[in-house]
Amino acid sequence: MLNSKTLSIEILPPFWKSHLAYFLYILLTLVITVAIFNFYVRRQQEKQLYKMNIFKLTKEKELYQSKMDFFTNITHEIKTPLTLIKLPLERITGALSGMPHLHQYLQIMNSNTERLLALTQQLLDFRKIETEHYQLFLTDIDMVEITGGLFGLFPQQ
Repeated sequence: MLNSKTLSIEILPPFWKSHLAYFLYILLTLVITVAIFNFYVRRQQEKQLYKMNIFKLTKEKELYQSKMDFFTNITHEIKTPLTLIKLPLERITGALSGMPHLHQYLQIMNSNTERLLALTQQLLDFRKIETEHYQLFLTDIDMVEITGGLFGLFPQQ
């Protein structure tokens, strides 16, 4: 056996069982895990942002509703004393028809009271429009006539 030679053959494992392949498997697993985690975190943030926006819109709607309720209540509070002023004013105007100077001032007071009552009714109609219990009808108006009427509501000196 003097002439014997040894040949050693090392059979390498296939690529999918090599150290490099295992390193790539671990790296790929980590990358996928991080991607899933990031996706989950982003999804949770989006859900939280959505909930916050819904909450904000709800609060804004509640605030708007509170303002409109306050607006309506104040309008009713203004309308009640005006109504209580109007009837005695009409009676005094009728009783003092013989005094033209006082009658003119009482007429101005009566016209302004009627105007305030009409404005408060318009405010209440606005509230009805907001709550969709009232239908709006648009008409053409003569602004010269309206401003002339408003000018007549002030006492002339």
